[in-house]
Amino acid sequence: MWGGITGSLSTQADLQEALNLKLNASRLTVGPTAPASPQVNDLWVDTN
Repeated sequence: MWGGITGSLSTQADLQEALNLKLNASRLTVGPTAPASPQVNDLWVDTN
C-alpha cells in the first residue's frame, strides 16, 4: 500500500522522538500578561 505506515509506534523511534518534542499546550500562555506562577518550560507569547 503506497503511503502506508506499518509496525508499532514503539519501533518508530524517529516518529516517537518528534512526538515527544511537541509543545505541551497546557503550558502555553498567549496574551499581554505573563503567567501568574510561571514554571520551567512554560511558554508565554506576549501580544503587546
